[in-house]
Amino acid sequence: MSASDELAALTAEELTANYKAGALTPLDATLAIFARIERLNPLYNTFTLIDASTTLEDARLSTERWRKGEPLSTIDGVPVAIKDLLWVKGWPTLRGSLAVNPKQPWTEDSPAAARLRKRGIIFLGKMTTTRSALLRTAAANRAVQRYLLKVIENMDSRPPRVATELSCGMVWDRVNRRML
Repeated sequence: MSASDELAALTAEELTANYKAGALTPLDATLAIFARIERLNPLYNTFTLIDASTTLEDARLSTERWRKGEPLSTIDGVPVAIKDLLWVKGWPTLRGSLAVNPKQPWTEDSPAAARLRKRGIIFLGKMTTTRSALLRTAAANRAVQRYLLKVIENMDSRPPRVATELSCGMVWDRVNRRML
């Protein structure tokens, strides 16, 4: 396991303890996770959006708050990925649909994203979701899920993105393991 993999595997509690001790910064953690995403995203197609400049600036600001001993909260500087179902200011929320125009203003956060942002969370990017998030709601009913999958696969000639379950598993289990 590489050093960046080890750093990316730290829990939120371990990260913030290291931030407090000065052994690690939010920028260090974010860069390590970006290195892992860069290596694994081509295999798993987990992220639909990564805004490195915004994310790195947020990590720099969080690093400065920790250096001053003034974090916004106990989870300030913890990098997390957010599903492409929740609005994040400045980032398009397509919900897995080609019908949503990404060139809208996207001027507000969803309530969940706003609460996380207020506490200093660093958003890494938007995670892939199935088209219109249909498969997630039908997961309990396998017959409906199979039917919807056939419908979705026939919507266009491109292969569907990785299933929600795989993308969530890759992100939460292998990329950042940040349980809040």
